[in-house]
Amino acid sequence: MPARMRIVGLVLALIGGQLVGVAHAQTASATEYRLKSAFLVAFAKLIAWPDTAFAARTDSLIICVVGEDPFGSVLDAAVEGKLANGRTLQARRVDGGDISGCHIAFVSTDVRTAREQLVSELAEASILVVEDGDELTRPDGMLRFFQAERKLRFELNPQALGRAGLQPDPKLLQLATIAS
Repeated sequence: MPARMRIVGLVLALIGGQLVGVAHAQTASATEYRLKSAFLVAFAKLIAWPDTAFAARTDSLIICVVGEDPFGSVLDAAVEGKLANGRTLQARRVDGGDISGCHIAFVSTDVRTAREQLVSELAEASILVVEDGDELTRPDGMLRFFQAERKLRFELNPQALGRAGLQPDPKLLQLATIAS
């Protein structure tokens, strides 16, 4: 089995989402956001935050949805009972205002007009900014979801993560399309 396939299997095991058995009646959008939720949980497990990103060792790792929430209850179900690096995962919705306390910020497509400014402002804030769109915001964009060959993929900018003090696991780098 090629190394890349073993890594994909490992990530799927890490996210804990048994994605087999997804009902055929689900819409493509529901399936897409179920997968994105699973990936957000995996990112929480495969990225190391600096200690300064948390007020206490017992603080939860917060995944925030900035703007319109395309996940519904799917993200809440994905984080329920999950741990990442010994921290409980929680989901929160914010309207684009105060995202203090967030560790992962999924920026919805409805935030497009303010996305560049938001990404720039968060560039060194130890918050993993995950974009959902056509291209990664340059030069500060960290990670984005995209579709290729009818599959969900993600593009990662290791330099932007480094500037924010975030350390991606080498397994994550092997699975990502690396931004140039």
